[in-house]
Amino acid sequence: MLLGKERQSRFKAAKERRAVLVTFKILKKAEKSGQGGKGIALGVGFDTKIGDGAVEFSLTPMFENYSDFRKGVDKLKGELEDLCLEAEMLFSGGEAQEDISGEMSGREIWEKLSQIGDEEEFARQFNLLGEDKRREVAEHVLTQCNIFSGKASIFSARYNSKSLLLE
Repeated sequence: MLLGKERQSRFKAAKERRAVLVTFKILKKAEKSGQGGKGIALGVGFDTKIGDGAVEFSLTPMFENYSDFRKGVDKLKGELEDLCLEAEMLFSGGEAQEDISGEMSGREIWEKLSQIGDEEEFARQFNLLGEDKRREVAEHVLTQCNIFSGKASIFSARYNSKSLLLE
């Protein structure tokens, strides 16, 4: 954990790197929904260049402790990662597999992946998943599916357990 001037210096540097028009910020509230106590939420601020020049929106509900706040931020990060995967597919000329989401189980994701006809697209869709989801899907395929036929055989032949990717 950073202390004193070093921590302040890093905080100041991080603040200076933020975009001028949109910034992420901590929103504080003295009372939480009529209850006593304090709350903190993650918000976004927009520099509108109109009037006082700032509008703030909360991206998360108010949290009473750091652990819950961190879970909320991690959920947002997961949603942003899903959007990045979709954008990558669109930029690469493919179609995003809209049916696959980060909240699905390994079995559910496997059901969607195994319906993809093209082997390279199948591998690419799998490799676009986050590391934890790739691990979860691999565990499902290798322990619950017949790896001697169909997509499971392709999966087992191409899966690299160190990189967690289909090669």
